[in-house]
Amino acid sequence: MNKKKLRKALELSWGIDTCYVSMRKKSSNLPCSYGQCLVTALVVNDFLGGKLVKGKFKTGGIHYWNLIDKKEIDFTLDRDRLNKIERNPKPKIVEREKIREIKEYLILKKRVISFFKKKINV
Repeated sequence: MNKKKLRKALELSWGIDTCYVSMRKKSSNLPCSYGQCLVTALVVNDFLGGKLVKGKFKTGGIHYWNLIDKKEIDFTLDRDRLNKIERNPKPKIVEREKIREIKEYLILKKRVISFFKKKINV
């Protein structure tokens, strides 16, 4: 799977209905990736494998991203914002089985699969 195409498919598939429920009111004035970290990390894990990582912002919010071949992959944060994630306590690897499958993830995954079925060029 090409990471660039997967990222583009995710970006085109995000919507208010895939955003974390408690963040929906704020999301209209923020980047389209806002509130999409968990569902995006799950879809990336589906397509690229690797591990799920959970960290905490210094402000207290939770953030999810992926670790693939010892490299951090995060399609919902730019590197500058990722550097604001607290490293103490250290971000943790999360077992996929411990994360319940939420409807927002299922919606996003279906859209991404549809994107690839249409074979849209990136």
